[in-house]
Amino acid sequence: MKTLSAAVFTASLLLLSLTAAGADAAEITADVLTYNGVSKTASAQGNIIIKDEGAVMTGSSGEYHFNDRSAYLTGGVTYQKEDTSLTAASVTLSGDQTLHGTGSVVIHDGERSLYGDDVTYNTNTGYGLAEGSARAELPDGTITAPRMEGNLKGIRITAAGGVHIVSDPHQLTADGDTAVYTKSPDADDGRIVLTGNARATQNGNTFTGPELDMDLRANLIQTKGRSTLIITNTNA
Repeated sequence: MKTLSAAVFTASLLLLSLTAAGADAAEITADVLTYNGVSKTASAQGNIIIKDEGAVMTGSSGEYHFNDRSAYLTGGVTYQKEDTSLTAASVTLSGDQTLHGTGSVVIHDGERSLYGDDVTYNTNTGYGLAEGSARAELPDGTITAPRMEGNLKGIRITAAGGVHIVSDPHQLTADGDTAVYTKSPDADDGRIVLTGNARATQNGNTFTGPELDMDLRANLIQTKGRSTLIITNTNA
């Protein structure tokens, strides 16, 4: 027979009252719960499920703070809210809905995704920062770099530290020291500006220079500074 401590029993009563208080109340369930009434913090172990403001988080160990609706979970963490999902080894959720994940982080927001060893993402604003094996998957293609920062909803992403871009829809591959990708939401107007040892190959033709400005809708590449163009496909 399983015995519940008084602290766990008290937490269960509190959660029932919070659930009954309104639709925006927070709820946490787990195999073992300990509630601190002074700090209003629930510590949890085993099969944790946190439901708060339309979001659902799961993990194996962690805690939830009722005062500011922040949480910290470890152990195969998942997060889901509307079109936004996250998986990571560990996740910190701040009261302003900023997620900070570490360990093989994957974030999907609609048709856009962000990967990295260490990723910060705000589900409300779309701001994201990925460091360590960072990768952004977008309708126009994939950007990889050691570090990238920007807005997935906006859409504007700045990548640095050695950037590689692959765009199958535009038959384009590109590399450079840094890259800035911009696109209006729900529009076909993607643009990439590569700087520093920039190189782009599209339809078999290669452009190199200190800066390349690529209009993805027009399939147009403009160079700045002393540049080189190698034509291998005269039908492109």
